[in-house]
Amino acid sequence: MHQRPSPRPPVLGTLVVVAALAAVAGTAPAQAGTREASGTREARHATALPPTPSPTPTLPWEGDTTPPTAPGAPEVVRVDGTSVELRWPGSDDEWEVTYTLYDEISGAFLHRTYAPMTQLVDLAPHTEYAVYVTAQDMAGNSAPRSPATRFTTGAATPPTCTVEYRTHRRPGGFVGRVTVRNGTATAVESWRLGWAFVNGEQATRVWGAAVVQLEQGVFVENLPRNAHIEPGGSVTVRFRATGSPQRPAEISLNNRACAFV
Repeated sequence: MHQRPSPRPPVLGTLVVVAALAAVAGTAPAQAGTREASGTREARHATALPPTPSPTPTLPWEGDTTPPTAPGAPEVVRVDGTSVELRWPGSDDEWEVTYTLYDEISGAFLHRTYAPMTQLVDLAPHTEYAVYVTAQDMAGNSAPRSPATRFTTGAATPPTCTVEYRTHRRPGGFVGRVTVRNGTATAVESWRLGWAFVNGEQATRVWGAAVVQLEQGVFVENLPRNAHIEPGGSVTVRFRATGSPQRPAEISLNNRACAFV
């Protein structure tokens, strides 16, 4: 017996299968290419993240909420017709303290200093004052005010000394020379010179005297070798300071204002 040969599949069906396979084979690369192009565009337009900011430095006293202890009542060391020298028990605090002095009678601001001592000048003669002290630390914490101390200035006295004030500019500031002459008939056995700068100057070094205070003005005392000033004699103090030189409004010898020459 002869077997009948199997019939051939229709040509159209074969073409359909081939076309389907080709479509499947061609689609995958096209999609991969699309994803690759999309990734390239995303990489091209990506924005770099900003760097992490450094922490802001803090000051040592930030966060301190403890106020200084109250300053003590001022003590009058010397008083004359136009000035007074005061000192008081200072405040206790972890940080530096600023003291401010007021007159309780008039309510006027008088002076500000970092040391628990100062000299007030240009006071009115024959006038009563009641001075108290406030204290504030570097964090802004304020202490209770001190009790007020009352005193009365005396009569204005004529100058008993003359003073010569000379300055010369130097890089970073200037140097100065203060020469005070004893205008009385009595020898001066010990002395203290004082003056307040008027233009924000700051003394940084002194020659010819012992430093008492340099903040908010200059207060210096004699050395053992130059404590004595004969009648008509003089003493000279030299100093270095920052800022622009300008003559102080007043220079005093032992709390008495000297006349400028």
